[in-house]
Amino acid sequence: MNARHRRLAAALGEPALPRVADLGCGEGKLTRRLLKQTRIPRLLAMDVSTRSLEILKDRLDRLPAAVRARATVIVGSLIYRDSRLAGYDVAALVEVIEHLDPDRL
Repeated sequence: MNARHRRLAAALGEPALPRVADLGCGEGKLTRRLLKQTRIPRLLAMDVSTRSLEILKDRLDRLPAAVRARATVIVGSLIYRDSRLAGYDVAALVEVIEHLDPDRL
């Protein structure tokens, strides 16, 4: 876990945020860190890479059932409208946003 992930996870855990989306979650470094935040009851992890999501799911399977139940893992791309993203309080795009074309932002 790099320092950027630690700082972001700490900041997101300060206020109680009911629904957090980790977009472009990859293998889930930030996702797993956020799940340690008990003040985040719902967490969505989304990525375009099915292989990365398989790795994330394997890692989540090692967590207690109550922690796993707070996470939803989906395949998707943040460059398209997706109704599954509606209603989230905050979205994290760590090491993703720099790969987006400016007109997509």
